[in-house]
Amino acid sequence: MNISEGTSQERLTKWVLASTPKLLDDLLLKHGAILFKGFHIDSPHHFNDIVETFGFENFPYVGGAAVRRQLAPRVFTTNESPPTEKIPFHHEMAQVPSFPDKVFFQCDMPSETGGETPVLPSWEICRRLEALHPEFIRKLEKGVRYIRVMPEEDDPSSAIGRGWKSTYATSDRSKVSNILKSLNYSGEWLPDGSLRTISPVLPAVRHDLGENRSGRKTFFNSVVAVFTGWNDSRNKGETAIEFADGSYLDPSLITVAGRLMEELAVAFPWCRGDFILIDNHTVMHSRRPFTGKRIVTASLAKALRAPFDEFKKGPREEL
Repeated sequence: MNISEGTSQERLTKWVLASTPKLLDDLLLKHGAILFKGFHIDSPHHFNDIVETFGFENFPYVGGAAVRRQLAPRVFTTNESPPTEKIPFHHEMAQVPSFPDKVFFQCDMPSETGGETPVLPSWEICRRLEALHPEFIRKLEKGVRYIRVMPEEDDPSSAIGRGWKSTYATSDRSKVSNILKSLNYSGEWLPDGSLRTISPVLPAVRHDLGENRSGRKTFFNSVVAVFTGWNDSRNKGETAIEFADGSYLDPSLITVAGRLMEELAVAFPWCRGDFILIDNHTVMHSRRPFTGKRIVTASLAKALRAPFDEFKKGPREEL
């Protein structure tokens, strides 16, 4: 959606306030994402003000795996993993019990080459996989567990290098243990100060429920991203995720899913000032490798509508 070339923040604010929530909700329900072009956004605080005009409640980045830096109250850097690394398709924070409803990305400086943020309809990847491998989808519908080892401090060399102090906003181990218990996680402190966590069983296929929503199945997970991307000195992607019955995922099915995702992906070259609003319930995103300096920022938000159906929590495990 190109509102107009060179649109000022004042004009954008007036348009958003006049249109939200119905027009934006209608567009997001129909398309899953809205690309805004032609805006002159000159700082993270400027983008923060624009995000505020949409009226969505802030969603703090608590529990995510990526190393990020806070730039403004509601704006932070995107995953700071090396530019040579591809970030596979995923729903934002699908690997934790609480996730944002909306995701904003904004380009402050496009890369020399690559660096796109492709998106794809999660309901369509789910439909195609179910047609090809129905048993795979049935097992995903029962949920998956995510296993992750976090360093004590942030490790910017890793796409999942966020340390447990940053992840849980505390350096107090007892507080971290209490947080894990409250979320039904199990955890183990390792000799080098790292923390190994195992999530409760979390949904990997959801129904897009809520007022006026479609009810379609969505491939709501980080399965491909974890399996192919959670690799560093502490983690191995192939064993970082398991089905609810404790079995590991078939690599050949991950390959099929990844291939279908690339076929369905829609990518666009970033231009300075562009930003995109994504419905995190129905649209997955990724990042392509790039060369040159790239500055893309992000903001997460809660919706103003009914959330997804609740997923039953598993038994609480002691730390």
